[in-house]
Amino acid sequence: MTEKETSEYKIVSGDLEIINAPLPKEHHSTLLRYALKVDGEPAVFAWFKRPNDFFGVYWPHLANSPNEFLLKVQELTARLRELPDVRPYEQRTSTSLDYMLHGEEVRRIDVEEFSPIEDLENQEKINFARLSTPFGEFAVEEHGGELWAAFVTHVTQYDELSQFIVDNCADNLPKEGVSELLDKLQSVRVENIFT
Repeated sequence: MTEKETSEYKIVSGDLEIINAPLPKEHHSTLLRYALKVDGEPAVFAWFKRPNDFFGVYWPHLANSPNEFLLKVQELTARLRELPDVRPYEQRTSTSLDYMLHGEEVRRIDVEEFSPIEDLENQEKINFARLSTPFGEFAVEEHGGELWAAFVTHVTQYDELSQFIVDNCADNLPKEGVSELLDKLQSVRVENIFT
């Protein structure tokens, strides 16, 4: 058995301080928030805002460099583009990269395809890097001296998204736990459509 098979996990909801930490304070009262705890420790966080069609997921302990993460985003969006039941967000037709190094201005680059950027190699200098695509916004953000990964999307291909999270987290996450977190979020989102 692998560690992933033996890890205990559960989905929790509510106003956990660590869930709120990376979110703007003005959203704390309007977001529905959930967390995946693995072996008692919060590992992955998910939220959505009523009645929005978008939801977000974020996690600490990025498994790779920001450049590698953004290359994996590009691979994910290419796979999503090929699926017949996935539609791009109509108001975003192009892809762009925004990033900011500590003490510098935000830089924006319109890109057809992401290529590694030398500025993103030094992880200690990064404030954030965000690749905005027709399938969502995917980011690496510095919180408390550590890089967190995050995305906001309308896409509900949870198997693809769960695997993406597992592949990009340095923690040993159980994919079934991540899938359960996203399923829980979806069930609550669907309930709120009719309320």
